[in-house]
Amino acid sequence: MDDTVAVLKEEVARLVEEVRKLTQLREEDILRISALEKSLENLKGVVADVVEHPVRDPIGGMVVSASEDKSLRVWDVDSGECVCVLEGHSDPVYCVDSADDIIVSGSLDKTVRVWNSSGACLQVLEGHTDAVNCVAIADDMIASGSDDRSVRLWGLDGSSKAVMEGHTSYVSCLTLRADVVASGGYDDAVRVWALDGACQHILEGHTSYVYCVALAEDNVLSGSGDKTIRVWGLDGTCRQILESHECWVRGLAVRGSLVASGSGDKTVKIWTTHNWQVERTLEGHTDVIHAVACLA
Repeated sequence: MDDTVAVLKEEVARLVEEVRKLTQLREEDILRISALEKSLENLKGVVADVVEHPVRDPIGGMVVSASEDKSLRVWDVDSGECVCVLEGHSDPVYCVDSADDIIVSGSLDKTVRVWNSSGACLQVLEGHTDAVNCVAIADDMIASGSDDRSVRLWGLDGSSKAVMEGHTSYVSCLTLRADVVASGGYDDAVRVWALDGACQHILEGHTSYVYCVALAEDNVLSGSGDKTIRVWGLDGTCRQILESHECWVRGLAVRGSLVASGSGDKTVKIWTTHNWQVERTLEGHTDVIHAVACLA
């Protein structure tokens, strides 16, 4: 663990110096980043997931991390301080998402927990019979995907809205918005679900595990171990196959007309939805990339 922290600190220092050169960061901004780097060392265990949490709107915002130490932490990026520790899961926490003042987490303990930003657990959602690998929150709904091969839809009040069954292996990823759920699994398939639990489409074509999914306008995007990203219409048709990565695609993020993908080939690629071409390839990582996110 000490070696890992040392490597991460070295990488952070290098990236900070590059950013300083590119953006002429003020000295106080560099101090904020250094403080955050130091504070993050307090999170023992492997950090399994991290998400920006819009609890308030300071310069740096808030970040929530989920860890194998069974806890979540809320960080103030401005000061680098951990402002809250969320404890209650009895096994490693694999995933986290947030919206407004609500945080949602999923764990190996088979539960989904709903928290407020002060650390109070508002709901414990029970129903999955195996580890929860992915969660998403949109409006007043929560979606969760599990090793039990199901996707579940919940209300913020803890009510069970739908159980979506059909994947023939682990559900590894999902995305949610007010009108649709999309999930991907180790059965190499993507499924599109109505909010009542009905499977609208089974999107088949990948030849390896589906590691990540995202929604972009009227498209579902999926990244796979077969090195490709597929662009699907909500009608179930495959509109594009994006081939540029040289290894599996583990992360997808969308911001407006831009899509970011991260891969085992150590690169991040930026695509545009206008023509689905690579706009830029970002190189610098010295090992595989597991996740990407777009900042405002």
